[in-house]
Amino acid sequence: MNVTGPFALSSALLPLLRLGKGRIVNIGAASAHTTVPFFGAISASKAALASLSDAMRMEFAPFGVDVVLIEPGAIATDILKTSGERQEEAVSKLNPRKSLLYRPAIEAMRKAMAAAAVDKPEVVADAVVASLLAKRPKPRRLVGKGASQLAVLRKLPIRLRDRILTGSLGIAKALKIAAATEAAS
Repeated sequence: MNVTGPFALSSALLPLLRLGKGRIVNIGAASAHTTVPFFGAISASKAALASLSDAMRMEFAPFGVDVVLIEPGAIATDILKTSGERQEEAVSKLNPRKSLLYRPAIEAMRKAMAAAAVDKPEVVADAVVASLLAKRPKPRRLVGKGASQLAVLRKLPIRLRDRILTGSLGIAKALKIAAATEAAS
């Protein structure tokens, strides 16, 4: 839905957007730059939306239609609650042994996310308004807590980035214990 919805809406409205030299503003996520453990699906869909937005921006520019991608970081929404419920559903479907392997890491991740600083949703709304009103809007706008940091992490060597993320989120130890437990059985 993070990709098909914006694609379908933009396609349906493109004739009017071309006529009025309109603007498309998509809401992506900073996690499209750097995937966070246990959030791979949302990161993948937001990365796909970023690619779609880039393609649309180039394709629609000759018609005077701007395409902007807003990439929020940590925003005070229900996404952590919703994703936590989905993770719990997935873990509960695992056999008890496998559940024991993943549950500590997921709990550490939840704890880290709950302690993280977040911004109010208004920072996203303000970015949308600024993008709609700007004479020449920025093609991409990182907004909110942690957005710039995720974009910078993308530039690091992959294994270093992995260690930084899993260590700072408190899941490295839980994953090592789980791997050792599985190897011993």
